[in-house]
Amino acid sequence: MSYAVYHCCHRQPTKAYIGKNDLILRPYNFHNDVKECIKHLSSNNTVGVNFLRKVADHIGGKYDPYFNCYKNIIPCNYAGRVCSSFEDVVDIVKTMFDDGYPQIYKSYIKTKIMQRSEKTIKIYYIGKEEDVIDVMKELGIEKAKNIKEGDNSILLGIQETSGYKWSQKENKEDSENTDQDN
Repeated sequence: MSYAVYHCCHRQPTKAYIGKNDLILRPYNFHNDVKECIKHLSSNNTVGVNFLRKVADHIGGKYDPYFNCYKNIIPCNYAGRVCSSFEDVVDIVKTMFDDGYPQIYKSYIKTKIMQRSEKTIKIYYIGKEEDVIDVMKELGIEKAKNIKEGDNSILLGIQETSGYKWSQKENKEDSENTDQDN
């Protein structure tokens, strides 16, 4: 995988900061994956064991190869609850993973980073840094030292070998410093 750095923010960066190949990650919220399995919800909108296991197997299979929906979670603790809205279903699934397999959040982040484009060098995580710091260290991704305001392609601390193109002004300064050293 190519070189990358990450930056944690509390809200989405403005378009001035985001480059074409930048990756923006948000904390995992289960919405898309629950939506894919919602057709298996019972007709009386009661959450059943099989539905919860189906959702858990779908999520675990997508993001964590070590997840086992028969060993890592206990869906019978959450079965039988009536859901009046889609958000209720998502909350039940979220609670089930929070209690039984909280590492799914890190697995989600790791999977998204591993699936990023080769051209991606900046990763923005919208959330708390402590949520992703272990995953970033494991993947060898460094924290961004500084982002120049208004420039969507410059991230300080990136080496020339990582695909970063130094501006002519910086090249001139570097060559002057090299001349002085000789």
